[in-house]
Amino acid sequence: MAQVTLENVSKNFDEVVAVRDVNLTVKDREFVVLVGPSGCGKSTTLRMIAGLEEITAGTIKIGERVVNDVPPKDRDIAMVFQNYALYPHMTVYDNMAFGLKLRKFPKPEIQQRVQDAAEILGIQELLARKPRALSGGQRQRVAVGRAIVRKPQVFLFDEPLSNLDAKLRVAMRAELKKLHDRLQATVVYVTHDQVEAMTMGDRIVIMKDGLIQQVGAPLEVYAFPQNQFVAGFIGSPAMNFISCTVTVRDGTLCFAAPGLVLPVPAAKAKALAGYKDKAVTMGIRPEDVHEATPQDPATSLFDAKVEVVEPIGHEIYLDVMVGTAEIIARVSPDTPVKMGQTIKLAATVDKLHAFDPQTERAIGLA
Repeated sequence: MAQVTLENVSKNFDEVVAVRDVNLTVKDREFVVLVGPSGCGKSTTLRMIAGLEEITAGTIKIGERVVNDVPPKDRDIAMVFQNYALYPHMTVYDNMAFGLKLRKFPKPEIQQRVQDAAEILGIQELLARKPRALSGGQRQRVAVGRAIVRKPQVFLFDEPLSNLDAKLRVAMRAELKKLHDRLQATVVYVTHDQVEAMTMGDRIVIMKDGLIQQVGAPLEVYAFPQNQFVAGFIGSPAMNFISCTVTVRDGTLCFAAPGLVLPVPAAKAKALAGYKDKAVTMGIRPEDVHEATPQDPATSLFDAKVEVVEPIGHEIYLDVMVGTAEIIARVSPDTPVKMGQTIKLAATVDKLHAFDPQTERAIGLA
C-alpha cells in the first residue's frame, strides 16, 4: 500500500473552479472519506487521484511517485464506481478476472486471486452467475472483488453504496470497514452522506465549493467544528443555530436571544469576552437539548412551544419555537408532549458553540 499526497491541487472546467488549492495527505493504510454536498468537488478530487480528470495545477503523488502525467492504468490504483460498471454478458468470475487477463497474468494466478477475493467477500457461490441474476448488494461485492484482485496500492470508492436501500447500506458500511481492516489497504472514499462518513472514516475531509473546510477524526470534527458550515453539515439532525447577543447577566457572560438566556461555557468565556454586546451565532446540537429535570441548573432552562412531534422509536424529535427561533430537541420516548404545548427544556451548557456571524468561524475553539 502507499501514501497519497495532494499538493495545491486545483481543477478548472473552463471558467468554473471545481477544486481549488487542495492539500491533503492520506497516510499508508488509512481510510479517508471525502464528504460534502453535491458540487463540492469531492468526486472531482477522487477522479484526479485516479487519473480520470487532468489536474489544472498542483502535484499528486502515490507513494513517492508524482503521477500527474501517469495514465490511470499505470497508477496502481483500483476504483469502485457508483454504478458498479459490470459487464452484463460476463459471469462474476470473468468480471473479476477481466483486468488480470488484460495484463496477461498467468491463468493459475488469476484463478487464485479471484478465489481469494471471492472468499473474502463471501461470493464463492456466485462466480458462475451473470450480473442480471444478482441483487444490488451482490453486484456491489463483485465490483469490490474486481478491485481486490488487482492488489493495488490505493483503493478509490466513488459513492459505492448510493444505489442500495437503507438497510443494505448500513450492512455494507460494516462490511467495507471489516474489509479495510483485513486488507490493511489505503482507501479514499467519496460520499455525500455524513453518517456514512462518520461511521467509516479514520479521518473525514469536509468540502464545500471546491475547498477543504476541515480535516479530522470523525468525533473530533463533530465536537470541534471549525466553522458554521461544518457544524451544520456534520450531525443528524443538524446543529441548531440561534442569533444571539453576548451580554452580562448577574455577573455572568451569557448568550441572549428572545425567550432564551444561557450562560457562555467556561471554556469559551475568554474568547467571547471580546464579543460583549455584539451579535454572535450560538450553536447547539439537538441531543444537547432535552426535557428539563430537577437536576438541571436553573440557568440552563427555557420555555419552548412544540410545533411538530416526530417519534422515531428510541427517542422523539421535537420541532419547537424558542422566542423567534425554531430549533430541534431530542427527548426520551416517554416524554408526554403534544403539538401546540409549551414545555420546559434544558440545554447542556458546556456543549454550546459560538460562531462569528461575519466570518462564520468558530469562536473559542481550543
